[in-house]
Amino acid sequence: MTRQDRKAMQHLELRAGPKALERIRDEGLQPSQVTAISAASGGPKWLILAGFDQYFFGQWLATAEQPITLTGSSIGAWRMAMQALPDADDALARFLHSYVHEQRYPHRPGPAIISAECRRLLDLALGETGAEAAANNPRRPLRIIANRMAPERRLSTPGLYARLLGAATANRLGREKLGRWVRRSLFESEAAADTLPELNDLPTERARLTADNLRPALLASGAIPGVMEVIHDIPGGKQGTYLDGGITDYHPALPEDTGDGIRLFPHFYSFAVPGWFDKSNDKRHNRLPGLDNTLIIAPSRELVASLPHGKIPDRKDFYRFSDEERIAYWEQVLDASRRMGEAFLAINDSGKIADSVRPL
Repeated sequence: MTRQDRKAMQHLELRAGPKALERIRDEGLQPSQVTAISAASGGPKWLILAGFDQYFFGQWLATAEQPITLTGSSIGAWRMAMQALPDADDALARFLHSYVHEQRYPHRPGPAIISAECRRLLDLALGETGAEAAANNPRRPLRIIANRMAPERRLSTPGLYARLLGAATANRLGREKLGRWVRRSLFESEAAADTLPELNDLPTERARLTADNLRPALLASGAIPGVMEVIHDIPGGKQGTYLDGGITDYHPALPEDTGDGIRLFPHFYSFAVPGWFDKSNDKRHNRLPGLDNTLIIAPSRELVASLPHGKIPDRKDFYRFSDEERIAYWEQVLDASRRMGEAFLAINDSGKIADSVRPL
């Protein structure tokens, strides 16, 4: 590895499952190999990837002609929806500017205020025709992960919280027990659905993604309980209360059929957590069948340590800082994210990416 390669890798950490690792070490990494991309929940954490996305999707993957299935939960679903738009670069730029510079809240805003702002941001990104385009893009089939609470009816706030408590308790006993309380709800384009076999790890409901349900599915996927309003009765899905897709799939790596290709996972961490309630359970980290053929691309520890406050953004930044302080901090994170993108292009151009990938 040359000095330039080592400099590039100061910004990145590359971790691969065994199947992906073997292939990258044998063949390197080319855009033509990619058949699936995953994107995680995490709120403002996505900003450490926003600049990277501009290089990764806008330049490196721009020449890829094969279909690439895009799967995400919460903010990850929003990121992937933008990449399914015909004006993906412009949509990301619109959304990013408004997310950083125009997203402002009064002291202690309630779910109604936050949800209204999220609807504004989503409408800005999608425009008038984006929902139709994203739901029917043959080159970038889209899958949105949300969750529906059992049973099939609208839940009151106390009823919702009681079931979330039950879900957390059950998950502690075993991830498979989460299914008594929560249903994984997939809203997929037809082409995306064809890449995923029936799932048996958790109860899973699948609905066709359309222009009519794309917006409510995205809003539900990001609806953090107590922070945003839940979504009821999404068209095409079962009746009931829908909310944050990260409950079942915090860092999604579903066992898709990637064919002869591999899955890439641009991520803010170098590891994957199955569900939201598994965050503090290290024994469950990286225990996802879909990771076998996955390459995670994450910021290096050195890059994160160099950021203001030594961390990537999170939701508490809205309370920690004034708007001016938060915006200045987030802009520096975006600069670091762009360095990630430049480093990824550089290490690929060098032909030495295989030397930089480590096992998950």
